[in-house]
Amino acid sequence: AVFEHHRLLRTQDIDSFDSIIYIDEPVENSKDKILHRKRGSYLVDIMNFDLMKKIGQKAFALADGDVYHIADSFIKIKIRFGESYNVMENISHELQLASLEKCKKFDRDQKSASDKIGMMAKEAMIFLIEEGKIKNGFTAYLNPIAYKQELINAVLDAVDSKTKLPWKLSSDKRNY
Repeated sequence: AVFEHHRLLRTQDIDSFDSIIYIDEPVENSKDKILHRKRGSYLVDIMNFDLMKKIGQKAFALADGDVYHIADSFIKIKIRFGESYNVMENISHELQLASLEKCKKFDRDQKSASDKIGMMAKEAMIFLIEEGKIKNGFTAYLNPIAYKQELINAVLDAVDSKTKLPWKLSSDKRNY
């Protein structure tokens, strides 16, 4: 079994597995579980769980096989046909179908994106299909401005304590 939570489905060769178990839980449920665990709860703020789910769902969809839904649960199971899930072939086909505009969001022309495909990680290719960008790994899902206001206020407070300037950042502008 491959659990999406461990990123195997998006990043590794899964052909040695007979089935894939995908937990298609709503994002809000996942966030609530993280908060109740009280470990890593900062992840709820800094990670883009909707994007993570979108990429995970696409990775699951790209694997060939029969899908079985477990009644009254978020669990989906995909059973492999034959020797392969044909994931890389399906990714290649999807990339060929991807619009030129999606590829241009990252590269100036489709050719430069196509040149990189052979060197890209599986997850990066799924990103290119879904988002028109080549990204992968933990940082692909980060919300870089999650604590922007708090960080700016901390810097301004530090400057204020040294210079006695009355700066404070409100939601959109500085208040003097």
